[in-house]
Amino acid sequence: MGKTAEEIIEKCRLQLQKVKAEQEENLQNSQEKEISIQTVTSNKCPLGKCDGNGLIYVPEFDAYKVCECMKLDVQKKMLSFACIPEEFREFKVNEFDVSIYSSEENRIIAQAAKGAAVGLVKNFEKINDIGRGLYFYSAMTGSGKTRLMASLGNAIVKTKNVNVRFITASNLFDKIKGTFNGEDDEYGKMMDEIKNIDVLLLDDIGAEMPTDWTSSIFCSILNERLTQKKMTIFTSNYSINKLPYDNRIISRINKMAVPIPFPEESIRQVIAERENQDFIKMLMEG
Repeated sequence: MGKTAEEIIEKCRLQLQKVKAEQEENLQNSQEKEISIQTVTSNKCPLGKCDGNGLIYVPEFDAYKVCECMKLDVQKKMLSFACIPEEFREFKVNEFDVSIYSSEENRIIAQAAKGAAVGLVKNFEKINDIGRGLYFYSAMTGSGKTRLMASLGNAIVKTKNVNVRFITASNLFDKIKGTFNGEDDEYGKMMDEIKNIDVLLLDDIGAEMPTDWTSSIFCSILNERLTQKKMTIFTSNYSINKLPYDNRIISRINKMAVPIPFPEESIRQVIAERENQDFIKMLMEG
């Protein structure tokens, strides 16, 4: 039996209502998505590209991509883990100023040390596979050894995505000794961390008044890092062969790092004077 005109009209009306409802739903979803896109950036992202959660919506693919701020966050955490002293955390190898040294001879020596640091960063992957590091030394304190080593550590963290740890030799032994009064496995954890960290920056070795105990601990650390081909970078006021250690330690350091001399000149006072001048200029401009 054929449908009446009223039935046909009613069916068309219902279909139109359905289509209209679908259109309204699609419009609402589109507006919600647009709002999401518009509010995706905020001051929570240091680059102003995402809402702080590390994701950016890409409408043409209806998907999200990782914001570059996530890389910065990882770098920040790795730099914090590296324990590089606060005063050195912004230093860069390329900005190590050799002109600050007073004589041409010292500037040449400093430039060679800087060149070695630049070369290590540029060829890091190849050198890291070998497990060989650098040994910056000069009898004069304040000659820039720690400054350049810290700059090198910053560069490795920011460009090579490996874990770095900075520590002075005396502080290292104090920390190890401090684990003796802690939990049973605290000593083991500390030793494992120092032995296995990707790149160890060991500052001012030989200044900690070596004892049989410190020499035994130090030899154990060096031996493990040597056999695992873990890169270690040193600073010292002694050349390697004049270190106040026994031959077990000296021979291992000779295998682990290339000696790089520094000028026998302190630049600490000169740097302090420059910083004071910059500070006074800033006060006057204010």
